[in-house]
Amino acid sequence: MLSRTQVVFLKVLFVIGGSILGFILCEAWYRSLEARLSIDVVRYFQGHQSATLGSIPHSIAVRPDHGSGFLAIITPSCSATASILAIGCLASLSPRFGRLRRLIATVVAITAVAMGNIARIALSIIVGVHRGISSLVLFHDWVGGVMTFVYTLGGYVLMLVVLLPNRRRSGAPAEVFVAPT
Repeated sequence: MLSRTQVVFLKVLFVIGGSILGFILCEAWYRSLEARLSIDVVRYFQGHQSATLGSIPHSIAVRPDHGSGFLAIITPSCSATASILAIGCLASLSPRFGRLRRLIATVVAITAVAMGNIARIALSIIVGVHRGISSLVLFHDWVGGVMTFVYTLGGYVLMLVVLLPNRRRSGAPAEVFVAPT
């Protein structure tokens, strides 16, 4: 029989292996989906008057009404696939809670991460349409990097909010303080 430490170690190895396999199998498909959804977001907020947008696998072809056209490539590191898999790993390694509660918490977190990345890509495209490709790259690298950190951490915090028990709802005291004697 395996010790508790060995079981946890095997679970961590399984989660890491599953994440690597999930990334290999899903990243290309998900990058194409992100490209199409980002185009829809740009069209919703910008309409068709500022640029012509087209989805090529893993890329967005942009032809602004002014200036030169460009191709915005969504690389594996630009995709939210890794962040989504990281949230899934953290959820699978969380302490024992009900399966439904863990599933809801994971779906909420993954949705926040996915929406955050689509917003980041769409904002980068909008900046590129209005200010050019160099501004797109600058926005993507600086603002996009901060956005990635914020939406990944925000997704994780949302997962914890849904997953962890609410002391006020359960009737437990909201704060416990033990005075030194």
